[in-house]
Amino acid sequence: MAAGEPGDLGGYYFRFLPQKTFQCLSTPETTSRLRQWSMLGRVAAQAFGFDQTFQAYRKDDFVMVGVRAFFKDPDVIPNLKLLSDSSGQWITLAGHQPVSEDWIHALLLRHSSCLQTPIVPPISPAQDRSEAAGPGRTPGGQPRRKWVTRQCYSSQAQAPPCDRDEARSSCSSLAVTPSGPGTEVKKIEAINVPCTQLSMSFFNRLYNENIVRDNGHIVKCLDSFCDPFPVSDELRKVLLVEDSEKYGIFSQPDREEFLFCLFKHLCLGGALCQYEDVLPPYLQTTKLLYKDLVSVRKNPQTKKIQITSSVFKVTAYDSAGMCYPSTKSHEQTFSYFIVDPIKRHVHVLYHSYGVGDMS
Repeated sequence: MAAGEPGDLGGYYFRFLPQKTFQCLSTPETTSRLRQWSMLGRVAAQAFGFDQTFQAYRKDDFVMVGVRAFFKDPDVIPNLKLLSDSSGQWITLAGHQPVSEDWIHALLLRHSSCLQTPIVPPISPAQDRSEAAGPGRTPGGQPRRKWVTRQCYSSQAQAPPCDRDEARSSCSSLAVTPSGPGTEVKKIEAINVPCTQLSMSFFNRLYNENIVRDNGHIVKCLDSFCDPFPVSDELRKVLLVEDSEKYGIFSQPDREEFLFCLFKHLCLGGALCQYEDVLPPYLQTTKLLYKDLVSVRKNPQTKKIQITSSVFKVTAYDSAGMCYPSTKSHEQTFSYFIVDPIKRHVHVLYHSYGVGDMS
């Protein structure tokens, strides 16, 4: 197998891309809609880059190698966001608090032969000025231990290079929390999500089947309940009630499409969702998300637009059970990985079901 391909023993390395923004979640109109749907403050999109060749026909290799490496990468662990089930605050995969670049750097050094001097807290200026301390001595008369910084380390020309693979292996078993090391991700589930739709005409059948009137208003129905969602219109019946008369207007393959999944998530919303009376806000927001997350290109031979992204719905488990995207399973709690093989980017779309920001 050629070096650098997904099955290469070197695996994938990832880097966080904080400069990548997703306008689909930040426009005033979208923000207002997410607030109404009880999703504001509970949905996020992030971008990560990776260093290996991704072949669409080898998606399984990316799941087996790339996604597993993702959850063990030292640049992912302190940056991948999720919501705490206990506090409701944004935390990171590192274990409930952000971890600085300096911590990652120190960890890499600690697991290599580079570090010759122990890392200790720096001596304060007050201690340095103490009359009790002689040259190179602490106030107690003990020899000072040197504070190792990036700068002084980089000036050591004779220091051997860090063994990144060794450091990565050690780091993979750590998830830093306020109280110390956390647990290791033990298992990954990544479900391939079809992503083939190029047009919002996919939803025209909602008009054709009188789910939505020509003026865009959603047809109402008698109130019912499909745990945990209230059903008060024909749109939610089509989305949720399998034995409803018009559930079949979307086939099972249709329902597995990423475009349909986005649409359904927005329609169902969060715990205090205030449903729309008209369809266009759902369609418009779905389109914005889809265009921002999914990559396309023109086929040089056929001249037709084609989707290049691959999509996976990802769940991670530690020794106690599910740990990402949440410790609690819910239809509206999800994390989608959208892989762009040309730019070598992974877009992560995350949402945790609950009560969104109302202010």
